[in-house]
Amino acid sequence: QAYGLTLVTGSGGGGPDPDPDPDPPGTNCSTYNNVFSWYLSYSGARDYEPNGSYWYESDSGTHQGCLNGPSNADFDLYLQKYNGASWVTVASSLSPSSNETITYNGTPGYYRYMVYSYSGSGNYTVGINAP
Repeated sequence: QAYGLTLVTGSGGGGPDPDPDPDPPGTNCSTYNNVFSWYLSYSGARDYEPNGSYWYESDSGTHQGCLNGPSNADFDLYLQKYNGASWVTVASSLSPSSNETITYNGTPGYYRYMVYSYSGSGNYTVGINAP
């Protein structure tokens, strides 16, 4: 049984990909326009970026967030938007590692990223690109 896989063959010559794909977002947050670093000291700790605060985004468009955390922990990344009464999570990345990425198409408003330590502690870096 082929389990839904399709074998594709070609007659071309092989060799390396002439235009390799770039590293996926989340592998190097330092390439983002805005980079912030901090430390979460215990499981259940949370922090907000940029710099413990939020920002107002006047343009609609794509928000991109990247988290690089310690390899021996599980940190998660949330994008939150203020709805006039409270902060609401509009996107999240919750893998079992500490490397997370978010891409969200948003409208103008107040935004912040929340980094949450599901387990473990250590240094992290968050990269942010806004519309």
